[in-house]
Amino acid sequence: EADTVVLDKTGTLTDGRMPLVETVAAEGMDADDALDLAAVLEADVIHPIATALVAARGCPVQKAEAFEAEAGQGVSGVVDGRAVIVGKPTWVWAQTDGVTEALPAAVERFARSGYAPVAIALGGQPTAVCAIGDRLREDAPAVLRALEAAGLTIHLCSGDHPAAVAAVAETLGIPAERAQGGIAPEE
Repeated sequence: EADTVVLDKTGTLTDGRMPLVETVAAEGMDADDALDLAAVLEADVIHPIATALVAARGCPVQKAEAFEAEAGQGVSGVVDGRAVIVGKPTWVWAQTDGVTEALPAAVERFARSGYAPVAIALGGQPTAVCAIGDRLREDAPAVLRALEAAGLTIHLCSGDHPAAVAAVAETLGIPAERAQGGIAPEE
């Protein structure tokens, strides 16, 4: 009797193997340093974005201290005596001393391209943003067409940036009003 199907994006409509595509550092900041510390922080996290960051930098031998995770937002901790925060840009930046114009512009560019934007802050300073890619599963379009042919209405909900979700929805032919991003797990 169901008439509606609500799907997540990452690992459901996409393959969930997310490579690091691009990194933009704030002026005067070192993107490689930010990625190295983020990989240490994310090393024990089981999440596709964490896996992408660790894979991009190799398996770290260090461990983070004071590790904390905020469901649907990101992680924080201390690596080599430096405070490190990695996660959704708005969440990361809310815990910092302010953000330069280059980073929000990169987030919007990444999201419009369908990438998941991830922010990194070091020592309370917004340091870099990363574009994490995620390819559509080859069978996703056919599965969606089959569900629609069976009379089901398809909705897409994701914790990813709304613009990234909109890009995937458009590619799959899901109307914009039935695609929502920025949804926390408890929502």
